[in-house]
Amino acid sequence: MTVHMKNIVTILISVFLLALGIFFINQETHEPQTVPLSKKIDQDLRVAQKQNFFPSTVQMVSKIRITIHTKKPAWKETILSSIILPFEVVAKGEYSLQIDAIENFTPASEAILILQFNLFENSTQNKKWEASRIYHLDKEDLTSFTATSGAKL
Repeated sequence: MTVHMKNIVTILISVFLLALGIFFINQETHEPQTVPLSKKIDQDLRVAQKQNFFPSTVQMVSKIRITIHTKKPAWKETILSSIILPFEVVAKGEYSLQIDAIENFTPASEAILILQFNLFENSTQNKKWEASRIYHLDKEDLTSFTATSGAKL
């Protein structure tokens, strides 16, 4: 191979590797336009935890029960899987957390999901804290939600 051919091959390989690198960098930094419901909830609850929305006792929870309230039974599993909590269950925890997820997706222009949190002391069953978070869903959220559950609005 001549020196000229070696230079052309080297340039072509370099250009290919550069393009490949740019492609992978672009893939990593590309953010989708729509945010799935689970990502919205996860991000919101993590920020809420950092801002001390939850009492410190939520770190001593021995049981978490999530109840889904929906008009469409096919959506129960999808709603449940979209709730990502920023804390974990502790075997010897002193409290129980009940979360009611209340769906109201119609009309689509006013679609919301409400998460109602209730913290109970295990020894007395007394409620120690309650609060809620409301998630406003846009058309893209609803489209992706109905696509994963197979149910229509």
